[in-house]
Amino acid sequence: MSPSQSSSIPVIDLSAFTRNGSTAERLKAGKALCDACHRLGFANIAGHGLPDALVEEGFQWSRRLFDLPKEDKMKAPHPDTFLPHRGYSAPGIEKVYSKDDRTKQEEAGVEGQSLREISDYKESYEIGSENNSVQQNIWLPEEVLPGFRVFTTKLYWSLDEVAKTIIDAFATGLELSPTERKTLLKLHSGDSNNQLRLLHYPPVEADRLLQNLVGRMPAHQDWSSFTLDFQDEIGGLELRDPRDGGNFVFAKPISRNICVLNVGDMLERFTNGYFPSAMHRVVLPPTPNATSGNGTQSTGTVIPSRYSIPYFVAPDMEAVVKPFDSLITSASPSKYEPVRFDQYGEWLSKHMYHNGEGVTESK
Repeated sequence: MSPSQSSSIPVIDLSAFTRNGSTAERLKAGKALCDACHRLGFANIAGHGLPDALVEEGFQWSRRLFDLPKEDKMKAPHPDTFLPHRGYSAPGIEKVYSKDDRTKQEEAGVEGQSLREISDYKESYEIGSENNSVQQNIWLPEEVLPGFRVFTTKLYWSLDEVAKTIIDAFATGLELSPTERKTLLKLHSGDSNNQLRLLHYPPVEADRLLQNLVGRMPAHQDWSSFTLDFQDEIGGLELRDPRDGGNFVFAKPISRNICVLNVGDMLERFTNGYFPSAMHRVVLPPTPNATSGNGTQSTGTVIPSRYSIPYFVAPDMEAVVKPFDSLITSASPSKYEPVRFDQYGEWLSKHMYHNGEGVTESK
């Protein structure tokens, strides 16, 4: 469906959690966050504690990385399979698809290649905790991009602190019991399974996107607990409003340090469906002063590069995810069976990677 021109994404200020706000201030901010995530599954986040300079430096490093010759970037190649989800992926190597697409493909008994008919024209670099023994990082040689490993490791752990702040805000707003709050934090140690992604959408002719010769990123839900997405000024991110007939809302960039939070499948399960997992996509950015995205570009237009820095906050690999007892009532009985996070992710991601050279770069 076309993007909504009337809906807007609320900005939730969490500075009460990062600047020693009072109990009442923290409760108010937590309730505002939970209300937005209940109604929409997403929100803009301000006051999260990440310094502006660190965010800006992250975008600078991302540009340096993706400006490297392809042969240098391929010195840290993502494996041909999904795990470990680390290292560099050239345009067309990773293919994102929705949970519904994966289910339909499996039920129809067709090959997984059917999910890859339209390539995603993006490149990315995945980074995790150095302490993750299952998904070990794949680093560029230091001489290729000196300082990259040190900076991105610092950024990873700085974002983990932001994630813990947001988990605290969720627990406060949902009024979880002390035991549930402790469990939610423990299952998201950050030392195991979070993921920092540097993401670049290279310049591409609008015609190629409009004719579905390639895509940017199709509509999908993240299977982590939640995602924090810092985006540049180009735009193109849209999220589906579950209240508005499935219309998509344009996530207009406000500033690089106001990030978009979207709920993922695991947080939907933890909250027994109180937070819906947010369907989102990346499409053509709008023309200046437009309020909608896809389809607003004229024939022959070349879409400029877009950069974003998502941080995926996920349960530890072997964590068993199930609804919290306090969110199960007679009016809202348990909607989900317990699921192990690694098994869920393995099923969903089975066809996201393949052994190939990617798509031809746009000239």
